Amino acid sequence: MFARPTALGGSDWDQHLFYYAEALKNVVEYGQLPLWSPWYCGGNVLWQNPRVALLSPVYPLAIVVPLALAMKVNIVLHYWIGFVGMHLLLARVIGLTFGPGILYLASVFTLGGASALHLAVGHSVFLPAFYLPLLMFFVFRVFQGRALRPSCRSQSSESASCR
Repeated sequence: MFARPTALGGSDWDQHLFYYAEALKNVVEYGQLPLWSPWYCGGNVLWQNPRVALLSPVYPLAIVVPLALAMKVNIVLHYWIGFVGMHLLLARVIGLTFGPGILYLASVFTLGGASALHLAVGHSVFLPAFYLPLLMFFVFRVFQGRALRPSCRSQSSESASCR
């Protein structure tokens, strides 16, 4: 992936990098919100397109490095988020303490075939799947009462409603 950092990649990478590039072009060159894309299929929606990640670390990174490299760093960042989320889920929610076991189970999810295969052919829309373990960690924390109690204590007049 980083042997040729600015290479585009094969399959659908050109199409998905185009979505990121047209959002950048709208904001940087034209000073507009990325609502519409006049460059794709004779004009198409951009804001409502589910294949366009408008809130992504790619955009700040693309200011410093080329877009293809920014996308590759974005992928590494999402893999790291997947590993951290699985570690938190396994260690703090499930209670695993065996380090190699945690690493193995985190690798099964994060390095599993589905995500790797989709990203290999350019399906960047599957990157949010790496947030799932972190989201599940926070959901379990809420149900365990660890995250709900501090929010109840911070309310002054409505603290009786949280009991």
